Amino acid sequence: MSTPTIPLAPADAPVILLLTQDNIDVLRAQFARYQHEYQKQVESSFADALARIDAQDAAGVPLALMVLDTTVPMGEMKEALHAQRAMVPTARRLAVTPWSHFLDHVEKMRHKVQMGAFDAHLLMPRGVRDEEFHSPVVELLNEWTATVAPPQVETLRIIAPEGHPVARDLHDYLFRLGSPHGMHAPESEAGQAALAEHEGEEGVWPLVAAPGRPVQLCPDVRTLARELYGRPAPAP
Repeated sequence: MSTPTIPLAPADAPVILLLTQDNIDVLRAQFARYQHEYQKQVESSFADALARIDAQDAAGVPLALMVLDTTVPMGEMKEALHAQRAMVPTARRLAVTPWSHFLDHVEKMRHKVQMGAFDAHLLMPRGVRDEEFHSPVVELLNEWTATVAPPQVETLRIIAPEGHPVARDLHDYLFRLGSPHGMHAPESEAGQAALAEHEGEEGVWPLVAAPGRPVQLCPDVRTLARELYGRPAPAP
């Protein structure tokens, strides 16, 4: 009897990023069970992982979980983790270690978990099913989903080309407020709907669409704060 294929998550689904060199096949297989709800991506170096995270953030694709194989060379780890935290402070971070390296890595990684560098440290599964591994993974993803996951209902939509700097500023501001919103490219369905309602100059971004209000240009965070709350945003 064949095993049913798990459908892949859509391109805008949250990401589980696997950072590994020597254990790609093991981690790919273990994280396949999450591929219906999360995109599964693999990088082999800190530099490539940071570039991937930056590109995802610019595209409005959230990083839910970064899984770091502790056998990856650690020379750049401290700086890379600081950079990742600055780019996506809400992502959960999990360190995983093969059994063959357990004695070498356990004390060092326990200290890093205690210091908050990682949310958990687990031994890499050795069998087809290892619920002692997956139970903490599910807890981390559930915690992320409950507190950070993009809203199912958007009260605001930001329309701008991918990577637009002002759009990212608006996103950061609304995220800090806990305001449910979405970022959409002009060619997307939401973007086209907003453009059809916009009566101002074409090709100027970002536009902001809110229920009961005309779609309008929003050149900076202060303008958005004034429109929403009747006062400018405080200085960062």
